[in-house]
Amino acid sequence: MKDAWIVYSKFIMDKKNKNGDKDLVINEAKEKYNLDIDLVCAHDFYVACDERGNKLYYKGKLLNEIPKFIVFRKYDIYLARQFELMGSVVMNSSQSMVDARNKMKTYQILAKNNIRIPKTLYIVCGVSRKYFNYNEVKEYFNSEKFVMKYSTGARGNGVFLITNEEEFNNCAKKNHELVIFQEYIESSFGKDIRCYVIGGKFIGCAIRQSSGSDFRSNLAQGGSAIKFEAPEKVKEIAIKSAEALNLDVCGVDVLFGENDYLVCEVNSLPGFKSLNGTTNIRGNDALLELINEKVNR
Repeated sequence: MKDAWIVYSKFIMDKKNKNGDKDLVINEAKEKYNLDIDLVCAHDFYVACDERGNKLYYKGKLLNEIPKFIVFRKYDIYLARQFELMGSVVMNSSQSMVDARNKMKTYQILAKNNIRIPKTLYIVCGVSRKYFNYNEVKEYFNSEKFVMKYSTGARGNGVFLITNEEEFNNCAKKNHELVIFQEYIESSFGKDIRCYVIGGKFIGCAIRQSSGSDFRSNLAQGGSAIKFEAPEKVKEIAIKSAEALNLDVCGVDVLFGENDYLVCEVNSLPGFKSLNGTTNIRGNDALLELINEKVNR
């Protein structure tokens, strides 16, 4: 049996097979750490449940034994949960992925742990969204400018800067999810710090900045990453955020407040593009070190 699996989506696995990265990671694990691992595609599994319990199939074959350690690089809480039910240590755990996936729940957890975040508002509403309005939110923030976010958006999608009532109403009409509202941090317009925490350790970070007038800094929205040496305060905030959400692998996005740093979001499936492109650290190496530490603990 393998020491560990790293689980990817079909899209990413196809890319890794094509560019040879899969074999590279497997060989590096063997040569550097004497680990026998495999990179597997989440879409090759299916979970079956009946009165006799839960069953897991891989490429059509029933599995009775799986690796003790499994690293998830795809969001699928049901597959992760099945691995946990079969006794594996899953990184990140299914519950931690659920918590980090929901932005409002993330903010509740961070606030409970006294981690500074932008002032955040969630208004209980119905499907029609008629239970909140622009003036209500504007009065809470004491500003005509604030951020509206979908509760489960990613890669900068579903995040809007609201500056007037018309924009508010247009965004609210388009939304089919729960939304949250957040204080606009003008001092961090178009830039943030993407920090990487793996296995409870601060691995590295980069400043992400937008290419123009966009207030979002996500690389998926056209932003770029530049090298940044994080002060101890940023490292502490990132590590504390990962610990609060019980995440083994995460990206913590930190804003530049006027007087202090604030955590904007925590991503349980961070891409390593910012890290790989601005430091001498490779995300895959950090994952292998995490696996090696777990296997030999």
